[in-house]
Amino acid sequence: MPYFKNINTKPNHLYNFESYFNDQAEISNLKNKLQSNSLRSLVISGNSGQGVTHLLNAIGNSLIKQNKQLLFISAQWLLHVTKTLKTEENKNDFIKKLNTYDVLAIDNIQFLYRKAKNQSVYIQNIILSFTRSNKLVLLGCSDSSKDITKSKKMLKELAPERIELRELSSVDVFKVLKQLCSAEDNIPDNLIYAISGYNGSIQQHINCLISVRFNMKSTRINPDTLSLEEFSSLFDLKKYFPKQQFRKCFAQTRLKFIQELTFKNNYSHQGPIF
Repeated sequence: MPYFKNINTKPNHLYNFESYFNDQAEISNLKNKLQSNSLRSLVISGNSGQGVTHLLNAIGNSLIKQNKQLLFISAQWLLHVTKTLKTEENKNDFIKKLNTYDVLAIDNIQFLYRKAKNQSVYIQNIILSFTRSNKLVLLGCSDSSKDITKSKKMLKELAPERIELRELSSVDVFKVLKQLCSAEDNIPDNLIYAISGYNGSIQQHINCLISVRFNMKSTRINPDTLSLEEFSSLFDLKKYFPKQQFRKCFAQTRLKFIQELTFKNNYSHQGPIF
């Protein structure tokens, strides 16, 4: 198939259910449906860094173990290819080639949102061709506000099941970071707890851990003697989480505004300023 010569069409073998860090109840139900082959279409959505791509790859690897012929592609690649298909014959040929697979998995479908009408209709037909053939469609979306499966046509014909990934708790993040640390790193749990306490994507937490691990080698301290606050201050952990700093700044600004507003309302003879 010439379309797939220069790309990897298989899920990342490093991503599986064993290494997946989100343990919400829907994941257990999903595993059961995969085993029973009762799943027909699925949309996984969540914010960037919550594990959408990881889970999509894990599902793909699980299906390959069941000897399913699976095509794993990105929405960006699909956009590029569909732009090159100029004739109806080319378009029909492409759909036929896709339908030689049992499962179609597309990651980052938010990039398919609000494209040219002809291209959008064609891409929808690609996805729906699998459903019409009773084949499995898996879609990953890292921006639920740009989920193309929420259109009337897709809701009616695709009728997907959905998994909305929740924000990871600090405990979830701690478990992920703990798995990434070896005994040789000599990183105490207190430091991992300190990193886990910040709001941010899992990638931000991992980047922070990598940097801290490097800095610890050049810092002559006894990490077992430090508190969470001392770790945060020593390694300036908040700099790895810019959104955390923005939220804090915004919250302080909002609080100051409310205090000033309350003062004016209480002591102004002109009445409330609303």
